[in-house]
Amino acid sequence: MKLNRFYCTATLIVSLLFFCVSSYAQQAASPQTAPTPPQSGQKYVLKSGRTAGAMDKITYQQDIQGKLMVPSSENSDKLPPGAEKPEKTTIKTEDGKTVEMDVYPVKATTKLQYNEKTVKCGQEDNTFNIQAIRNYQTVDVQRTVNGENDTITLPAEKMLLNVEASGANVILFHKQYCMNQDELDALEVMAPSLTLEALLPTQPVAVGDTWSISEEALGALLQLDLLTQAQVEQVLTEVKGATAVIDVQGLASGEIDGVKTIINFKLKYYFNMKINRIIWAGMVTNEERRSGPITPDLAIETRVQMTIMPAAPASDPKLATEQWTEPTDELLLIHYTSLDGAWTMFHDRRWCIFKNEPNQVIFRFMHQGEYIAQCVINKTNNPESMKDMTLAEFRKEVEEAVMEENEKTRSIIAANEEMSPSNVKVFQVVAADSSDGSQWGYYMLKGPKASQQLVFMFMLEGENAENVGETDMQMIGTLEFKK
Repeated sequence: MKLNRFYCTATLIVSLLFFCVSSYAQQAASPQTAPTPPQSGQKYVLKSGRTAGAMDKITYQQDIQGKLMVPSSENSDKLPPGAEKPEKTTIKTEDGKTVEMDVYPVKATTKLQYNEKTVKCGQEDNTFNIQAIRNYQTVDVQRTVNGENDTITLPAEKMLLNVEASGANVILFHKQYCMNQDELDALEVMAPSLTLEALLPTQPVAVGDTWSISEEALGALLQLDLLTQAQVEQVLTEVKGATAVIDVQGLASGEIDGVKTIINFKLKYYFNMKINRIIWAGMVTNEERRSGPITPDLAIETRVQMTIMPAAPASDPKLATEQWTEPTDELLLIHYTSLDGAWTMFHDRRWCIFKNEPNQVIFRFMHQGEYIAQCVINKTNNPESMKDMTLAEFRKEVEEAVMEENEKTRSIIAANEEMSPSNVKVFQVVAADSSDGSQWGYYMLKGPKASQQLVFMFMLEGENAENVGETDMQMIGTLEFKK
């Protein structure tokens, strides 16, 4: 993730990579079974037998290895003690320019184990819609960037989650607690188990027959926000007793997080015709992704392997009695805590962290794959001198800042003062540019202590105001300074 600055430390690189690393997965060698020669021309019905109430035990592992690249800068040598100096390379941009890049090796392993109860499943207009409840037993993510290690686990109170898969979209949420970004990064993986059955053929097939993958199914498999072009073929390779073996090979190009990506992949999965379910899948992907509003340049190999074992509905007592909860806007918010633990807030999932440092945090708003707004949060440099600042004085500072570029078309359109529910004093000053509709929202937040001061600055074009909505006030209204 990257704004108009270069990454300067490996620690920052860790947070940047792993914000997007949830977009990748892993594979391993497939189980070996002696093949059973099929009858010549025999057709097989490979239709999912998943029904509401079905229980599955799932083991998932992904391994990621590769490199991320960021433009070299004067800060490249300012690394924390013990961090390795990055290698150098050059790349050509789309406009033909040559750019020197710092190269950071990356590795990540995700291990998941969970029981999953299907609550609802169906298909409308060739779109699969599945609701399920998961009880995680294992969530273990180990990540390394340039020698800097990081670990993610899931707290005990969040092990029971709701999952909804609709077309290419998969949403995870807790019925009571909001997730934080690391937790979502650990769980939002490539080749999600709920979406695999969308790969199955709609008509009976014989060994050697081929069929395609719908755009939605391919988007869900590879976690693409937008699919622009694909060459993909599935083939029923053989039948081993009651198990059909399907091989998939393809090349897909599209967009993730607002930037172009190209993914080569191979997938193999086993469909058991006695229970009419996919019971094993393994996939290897190689991805080349350019840098974008929230992600660096990436060259990554991902390997995924999972087993799916149907189980008795009563095999997990927690899931047997757990009821589905519809996702609300509040439940889908992300809980953010500052690096120093001094303050927390909740924000819309479309606000993505671009920079996360002790004195400054930058979010970028991604709407349907496009970057349309930015939020910069700064600690005040001299809190003592600003503790008695009034709304009028804050308005004057904002006015001087936004008018500096063009005082003829820019003006202050609102200035307000109020107390938030968490006893935080909020100054709000909004400026606009009549020439292009751009807007700036400035907020000064002051807690009970002089040291508890933050300044928020939201920037967006007027045409995007409707898409961003009231998400700025979600942040401001939920912010709480910690004692």
